[in-house]
Amino acid sequence: MLNGLDGDAQAWRVLLSDLAAHLRPFFKRRLFNGESDAEDLVQETLIAIHAKRATWDRNQSFTAWAFTIARHKLIDHLRRQGRRLTEPLDDASVLLAEHTVEDGVMRRDLTRALSILLTASQAQNGPPVDPLVRVMGYHADEWEKFIDEWVSHCLKADYVQVARFSGANDRGIDIAGFADAKGLIGVWDNYQCKHYGAGITPGTAWPEIGKILWHSFNGHYVPPRAYYFVAPRDTGTSLTQLLSNIPLLKTQLLAAWEKSVRTQITVTQEVKLEGAFADYVDSFDFTIFKRKSPREIIEQHRNSPYFIPRFGGGLPPRPAPDLPPSDVHETESG
Repeated sequence: MLNGLDGDAQAWRVLLSDLAAHLRPFFKRRLFNGESDAEDLVQETLIAIHAKRATWDRNQSFTAWAFTIARHKLIDHLRRQGRRLTEPLDDASVLLAEHTVEDGVMRRDLTRALSILLTASQAQNGPPVDPLVRVMGYHADEWEKFIDEWVSHCLKADYVQVARFSGANDRGIDIAGFADAKGLIGVWDNYQCKHYGAGITPGTAWPEIGKILWHSFNGHYVPPRAYYFVAPRDTGTSLTQLLSNIPLLKTQLLAAWEKSVRTQITVTQEVKLEGAFADYVDSFDFTIFKRKSPREIIEQHRNSPYFIPRFGGGLPPRPAPDLPPSDVHETESG
């Protein structure tokens, strides 16, 4: 049914053919003059279902909706038969209530028919690509744009402004969310975007942490309230463990400083861990350093207006329809 509504003519024909096979015994059991009337009713019902398909509520069972139309067609047929004119309509409704859908096999067949049909989009384009897989193919700039979308829309309640810092001299800031009007000298969070072929390693993180320490020490900004590493392949196991053990994170950073950080903070000077700067680092609150998993980011991004244009997908797949009720509702008798 969903496929027919979405323009998949082949899927619609398959569904009508499957439905016709179940309507024939439904009508034959209730008629006294054989197959010809039953076949006429099958065709009338299929025509009505086709004509009224846009009125079907996708939140309701398609099977129940289709057989409601079939019941009304049978009732109208009985009314037209001169020998049935004196039979009360309620009696006919009782007759029809014996089998709302013929049996469990029919229910399973129709449910299966609905569930296995591809959507028109899937038939044309193949199965949808998991957004997590898609972002792994982004280049670094596109990943930053994606994070900017996420922070700007999904986290907008947390910030009065969001700014993207790109290119040289960004001083270790990629996406900044400002919680007040003071900007970099107020309350703010940093989202550090990294896009590599593997998860972020401690060796990659050390210079980035060093930039925050050095530039905040020099008054270029106050330390961020929170600093998140964000990457399509997340942080690697080693860095994830260190971010969960802040004292060890600090210890290993200091141990790696001379080799991995000292020459990586600026292009104009080496930054030695000594004097007032060493004291500043020693008293620094390293608990600001955290991670955000790409899966969590994507799930929140689903609520943004950017998700469908970026990842496609249209409407989510409809869940399997409920089985129709076994009794005819009182409003279905006429």
